[in-house]
Amino acid sequence: MIRLLALVALFLSCAACSSQPAPAWQNEGVAQLANFMQRYLEGDDRLAGIHFEKALEHISRTGDPALVGRLYLMRCALGVASLIDSPCEEATRYAGDPANDAYRAQMAGGAADRKALPPQYRDLDAAFAERSVAKVNAALDGIDEPLSRCIGAGLAVSRGLFDAATLETAARAASEQGWKRPLTAYLTKLRELYAAQGDRQREQETQRRLDIVSGTGGEKSE
Repeated sequence: MIRLLALVALFLSCAACSSQPAPAWQNEGVAQLANFMQRYLEGDDRLAGIHFEKALEHISRTGDPALVGRLYLMRCALGVASLIDSPCEEATRYAGDPANDAYRAQMAGGAADRKALPPQYRDLDAAFAERSVAKVNAALDGIDEPLSRCIGAGLAVSRGLFDAATLETAARAASEQGWKRPLTAYLTKLRELYAAQGDRQREQETQRRLDIVSGTGGEKSE
């Protein structure tokens, strides 16, 4: 949760460049957005929705379209991190901020202004341009923040630029944070990949991991 708070604060940093104490809307907006992200990643849609609406209420008080657009982009990015198709239609209503527009273009699979992207996704964007799975995996390994790594892996999957190592990287990041939704998504994709490859042993091992996450067991059969 602490890492999510730091990520959210950075995400809203353009509104926090002063040495003065943070305004109330910012403190509340950051807290509610972090809670939304945590609940979403845990798979609790009901609580996630409540916290998102509260975050939107606080951030909308600024009247700043870039900040509101950024909020919607973060929601879309969580979908990408969980292998959910996220067209991000709401964010298009708040276009005009170069950083937001570049991030939205990348999530949509289009050409993005690389210099305007968040720094952690620039090497990944270069790897996408080269259509190199090896470079995609190297770029993901260079991303330290777990959520950004899951988002990056989701972007790779949406482009068809992934292999088992890509999926394992994201699954490991999600597992270490206890994020059920993206972990389930990446393990499911990994199981499907092993099944398509005819690797029955790894397919069964991955299914066992899924069973543990879902709470249905995971005991190794004799």
